[in-house]
Amino acid sequence: KVTKFGTDDYQSVIHLSATGVNCCNVGDRVPAVWITKDKKFHIAAHVNGIGNYGKEVPTVLEENKWILVEISQTLVDGKYIYEILVNEESVHKIENTTPQVWGPVKVFAADDWYPSVEGQIKNLMIETKNE
Repeated sequence: KVTKFGTDDYQSVIHLSATGVNCCNVGDRVPAVWITKDKKFHIAAHVNGIGNYGKEVPTVLEENKWILVEISQTLVDGKYIYEILVNEESVHKIENTTPQVWGPVKVFAADDWYPSVEGQIKNLMIETKNE
């Protein structure tokens, strides 16, 4: 949950990186999540060969309210589907024609490249499933 919105264009929430580098090559963001100054999520990941495939989620966030976010890549009928859900609602879904398995991955609870959002993370789950 965001306890106080900032005024910076992007405030870092969490950043997973297979390279330890901010951007913008394949493996740099697998994924990374920010809050924008417009109180929305901006999520970037490796999708379709683009190392910085970014999407701004249209959901406007509120201070001091828990938000459930799920970012997944799932094999469905022989295709890998990259999907973002906010509060169990799909807000972005696309076939990823260049899926990868990443590891080892560095996990930054906020990163060194952007100001941190003021807030809390709970029930964080990072899973790799072989399908």
